[in-house]
Amino acid sequence: KSVYKSVMESGIIRCGWADYPPYFIRNSDGTFGGLVYDVMQEIGARTSLKTDYIQQVGWGSVVTDITDRKIDMACAYFWSNSTRARMVDFTTPFVYDKLWVYQRANDKRSFTNYAQLNDLQYTFGVLDGGAENKVIDIHFAKAKKTSLPELTSTAEFIESLASGKFDFITIDANTAENYMANNPDKIKKLELPNPVHVFPGVMLLPPNDPQFKAMIDVALREIDLDGTLDTILKKYGMQDRVGRIVYYK
Repeated sequence: KSVYKSVMESGIIRCGWADYPPYFIRNSDGTFGGLVYDVMQEIGARTSLKTDYIQQVGWGSVVTDITDRKIDMACAYFWSNSTRARMVDFTTPFVYDKLWVYQRANDKRSFTNYAQLNDLQYTFGVLDGGAENKVIDIHFAKAKKTSLPELTSTAEFIESLASGKFDFITIDANTAENYMANNPDKIKKLELPNPVHVFPGVMLLPPNDPQFKAMIDVALREIDLDGTLDTILKKYGMQDRVGRIVYYK
């Protein structure tokens, strides 16, 4: 039975979630928020389906959670990449993330280009199964990597940079600014003019289920074109920190 047919029969999309503020937030009282949560609530309303967040997923294990039908889709924020595309499908991108390189605030080293970081003397932090591994492999293949478990929180990951566990991390501006607002003088962005990488922001879908994908994509496009996505981005102060495809003015 397809995921689409199961969802239509139950009236429920069984969602996996991954904490990644401000894109997806798990509050201390167990409730959820963030850009993707609000978007998914809109999708549920427009398709007359309930969204049920049944389990937390890891950045790497989420793929098998979908293919093993433990969840219907990953209703959180992910970056599409060719490694994940071998196993699962993606929604249409709704934003595009610019990734920058960050270092400790008290690190006095300065650089004029990213190529200078592609050196064995430097260590980048990554999460097991995280898409940032792809960035390091492409741009900084000669550098070393220190990996943390995939369920490490974003705050803990950045704290590991601030405490000197590694020299650099590659993350998006929204995540970094969100952390720095609450933890001043701990990390800083390398002052280079362009991002090191750009990833499409998506949710993860089951493979070989075109009708389910079409339903989610059509709802996403409606949310984008009628201005709802703009409203949600402004709610979280993200409208100037992500890339967008402009359809009309």
